[in-house]
Formats: sequence, structure tokens, C-alpha cells
Amino acid sequence: MTDPAHGPAAPDELQPIHPEPTSFLRKWVFSTDHKMIARQFLWAGLIFLFIGGMLAMMIRWQWAYPGRRLPFVLGGSFLFGRSSGVIGPADYATLFTNHGLIMIFWAVTPMLIGAFGNFCIPLMIGARDMAFPKLNMLSFWTFVVSGVIVIASFFVPLGPAAAGWTTYPPLSTNIGTPGWGQTLVVLGLFVTGVATVMGSIKYVTTVIRLRAPGMTYMRMPATVWAEELCPGKMIAFAPRWRIGHFNAPKSSVGTWHLLGGFPSIVASISNERRFSTPSSSTTSVMILAAKLVRRTGTLP
Repeated sequence: MTDPAHGPAAPDELQPIHPEPTSFLRKWVFSTDHKMIARQFLWAGLIFLFIGGMLAMMIRWQWAYPGRRLPFVLGGSFLFGRSSGVIGPADYATLFTNHGLIMIFWAVTPMLIGAFGNFCIPLMIGARDMAFPKLNMLSFWTFVVSGVIVIASFFVPLGPAAAGWTTYPPLSTNIGTPGWGQTLVVLGLFVTGVATVMGSIKYVTTVIRLRAPGMTYMRMPATVWAEELCPGKMIAFAPRWRIGHFNAPKSSVGTWHLLGGFPSIVASISNERRFSTPSSSTTSVMILAAKLVRRTGTLP
């Protein structure tokens, strides 16, 4: 950003200092500080991790004691009153579907991308905050709305989604899964997708525009590469959004963070910088390029 009359823009113009919040809502609820938003994503992810974990325990109860009534601590007759607390075939499909969806989209993604990305990226590249702080705040609350929609699907007639976590038709249609539950879950997926694209825009912009002087791409920690490449995939595939394509980038969240986080840990423990950058950064770029070529149909 250059002004012909005054030369290059000062750092303060690219990264303005935010005024200190003066109210409870501005500081703890509608904050634009990247560290506070990271905490919000972390707590939201932990809440949904607990919900998804409870569903997983119900699935395992059915494996261990098929046909036996659920104990009170897992919901019992309160959740499955029509069958006196016993998990039937339709109930099992519901549990398996919502467990997979919640754990990937509302637990793992907000914690690994929303929490760690917001907290680590500015600190690791020398930025004061994320680019577009208000968009950052809006992405979190859009995510919250999507979570509320998914929770609401448990309380509609005929129950929540039961078409599998990939949500492919014909099981995801009104013929395969009648009622509003499946519709609400699909709506929640697209709303959380909007939140993810909002976050992806600010992540990519932050890394491109707000790096400290001397922080070149090949000097960036591998963790930052992982946090940037996964949102980059979301932006790249946004025009082709179908549930199946939408699942692919998010389901590889753990892989990207393993590629980014593990080399950084090894580099820190061994005091060997080469384990972190630039070799792992180059590897991440090559993997992303291969995935993009495969997605566009160039490779079989």
C-alpha cells in the first residue's frame, strides 16, 4: 500500500492499534482481539467435544451391550423414551451421523484452526493482530449460530440427521431421512462453512500482508504453513461446495497440523532448525499442489 505523495504506508496504517475495550461485552463477548477469539473458539470446541464424546459413549454402549437400556448418565429413557432407553437401528444411525459431524466440524475444526490459528499465527509471524478483526469476530459468532442450528436438530419431530456424516443423497433427502432434522444439519454445515471461509480469508491475508520485516515464506514456522494451507484449501474449493467436497478439506485438518506441529516440536527439542523450515514448508506446498491437481481432474 503506497501513497504517491507520501511514499510507503507506515506499519501503523497496516496494523492499527485497537483501543482497549471499555465494557464487558466488548472485552469478553464481542471482542476483536485475536487471543480472546482464540479462547472463545477453544471453549466452544470443548463444549461440542463433550457432546460428541457423549454420543461416542452411547455408540460404544450399544456395541458392548446391544439391546440393553442406556444408563442414566448417558441419557437413558430421557433421550430414547420411545424405546424405553434402548438404542434401536434408527437411533444408532442418528448417533453415528451426529457423532462424526460434530467431532469434525464443531470440535476438531474450531480447536485446531479457530483456536490455535487465531492464537499462534500473529505471534509467530510478528503481527499485532489478525487481519480484519471484525470479520474475525463475525466468523466466531457465525460458527456459534451453526452450532445452535445443529443442537436444535435434536429437538425436532422425527429426530436429527441420520444420513451418515458425509450426508450423501439419497439418504440425505426427505425420502431417505424424513423430517426437519437432516435439513437443519445440512443448513448448519453450510453456515459453519461460511464461518470457515470468513476465517480462511483473514488467515491467508494475515500471512501474506502482516508478516514482520524479514519473515519470508521460507522462514515461517511449519505451524503457520499448516494453519494457512488448510484455510487456503477451503477458499480454493468454495466454488465447488457440495457436502462431499466440503468434508475433504476439513477432514484433513489433523493431517495438516501433524505436518506443521510435529516438525516444530522436533525442531524445538533437538535445536535443529532444519526440521521446521524450510524443508517441511516445501513438503506442505508440494502436498497441497498435488491435492489441487487431483481435484481439478488432471490426475486419475
